[in-house]
Amino acid sequence: MQGAIGLIQHLNPRPGAAVTSSHAGYVAPDITVKKIRGVWRAELTATATPRLGINREYERLIRRGSDSADNKYLQDKLQEARWFIKSLNSRNETLLKVARAIVDRQRAFSSTAPRR
Repeated sequence: MQGAIGLIQHLNPRPGAAVTSSHAGYVAPDITVKKIRGVWRAELTATATPRLGINREYERLIRRGSDSADNKYLQDKLQEARWFIKSLNSRNETLLKVARAIVDRQRAFSSTAPRR
């Protein structure tokens, strides 16, 4: 009996800690669905949609700049930034449309589901 107790006391209570970090990698949802005034609504999660913008002063300086290779490079990067922001906005709009369509299709099920 003493041998079994000694063996158990020397075992690692967290054997998985050797293969993973102690930090849990939580994922923030892009969409949340809430019941507001009796109606289910899908909305973009504020924390999942960062506010991105282009510094207007830098944009003005780049547009006023010369035709040098450096300024051409900056103009290209400015255009890439605009496309990136536009793509993110488009992605968010698509996510929201899809989520709202799912909520609309599930409306009959959601209204009859038992409350918790």
